[in-house]
Amino acid sequence: MAEAFVTAFIKNFEKGEKIGEARGIEKGKIEVAKKILADGMGVELAAKYSGLSIEEIDKLKASSLKK
Repeated sequence: MAEAFVTAFIKNFEKGEKIGEARGIEKGKIEVAKKILADGMGVELAAKYSGLSIEEIDKLKASSLKK
């Protein structure tokens, strides 16, 4: 019984670790895009260098204009 608990705990921990890593990578992409846009470069360059889609950059740009 304890062994099953430990196995489940490790599996959930690893899943959480992967989710956290993916969120961190996404956050990094967003920060890169924001810096590119803040420097006055275009949406296409922001998409190219951040790895985000043009649609994602447009949403990011629109949400930053609302603030």
